[in-house]
Amino acid sequence: MADLSTTPALVPASVSKAYEKIKPHVHRTPVVTSHTLDHMASNGMGDASKPSPKFKLFFKCENFQRSALPSYDGEVLLLIVVATTRRPWLWPRKTFDVPAWIIASTRSLCENVVLCGSSPEERDKAAQDIVQKHGTVGLELEEQVHELGVTLDAVITPLGGGGLLGGTANWFSDKSTLVFGSEPSFQGANDGERGLAQSPPARITSVHTLTIADGLRTPLGVHTWAVISDKSKVEAVFSVSEEDIKAAWTLVLERMKLVVEPSSVVPLAVVLFSEKFRSLAMRKQEENGKESWNVCIVLSGGNTTVDKIASLLS
Repeated sequence: MADLSTTPALVPASVSKAYEKIKPHVHRTPVVTSHTLDHMASNGMGDASKPSPKFKLFFKCENFQRSALPSYDGEVLLLIVVATTRRPWLWPRKTFDVPAWIIASTRSLCENVVLCGSSPEERDKAAQDIVQKHGTVGLELEEQVHELGVTLDAVITPLGGGGLLGGTANWFSDKSTLVFGSEPSFQGANDGERGLAQSPPARITSVHTLTIADGLRTPLGVHTWAVISDKSKVEAVFSVSEEDIKAAWTLVLERMKLVVEPSSVVPLAVVLFSEKFRSLAMRKQEENGKESWNVCIVLSGGNTTVDKIASLLS
């Protein structure tokens, strides 16, 4: 396993180096826009009582990645902390012809399986020797939005175990773009938001939730908490209800024609429904004298099925 003493520092330069190594092997997933969702977000979904900042939204479609999961990174050494299907991770292992360490509760998929229990606590404990970085997503989306002649004011990603948000925050840590996290609130799934609200902030180590955003049921790990609790890297974390997530999911499916999992749309739900986030966005927009706030939403994955969509939205 990785030795943290020799792991590259979580800084933008390390992300750039990692990206050059994996670039030939991964899809440069598209960034798309939606005038309809711009209008809905800018008008409080038709609710005149809500704060109404003006948004220009950009969607980074990581659901189009070959494994339907966010970009691969680091030294192309794979750590997978999983509780459900693990088959998508076999593709990068074969592509790079490198060992893959899968932390799981069964030994059934590859030659290197670190056995642990099925709970988030047990998986997190087994994973402490590995730093998982997702900064290449931030690097790539920034490049793509710049190609459209736009500078981002903010990026918002889903927050579960913290790898995607932490990596994105590290990439933007030397830039003016603000980075936000988003979580479901159901049954205390918003451990990041709750932990940051404590005085002083403290990592919440246990979460037991059955939120429909099942990719975000995992609490923050030690290493990701260190990044996300750093105010210079992550501006804030916001949470939304199950109904908000379903409403955002329906919009992405029907208006954008994109197949994504519920976890992916939690950032959009925050933009549409969180009054705290919308008030902050309006204040920032006014402070900077901007006509609109340019926000990139990371659609983190597409691990779902027609049956699951029908069941959850029925």
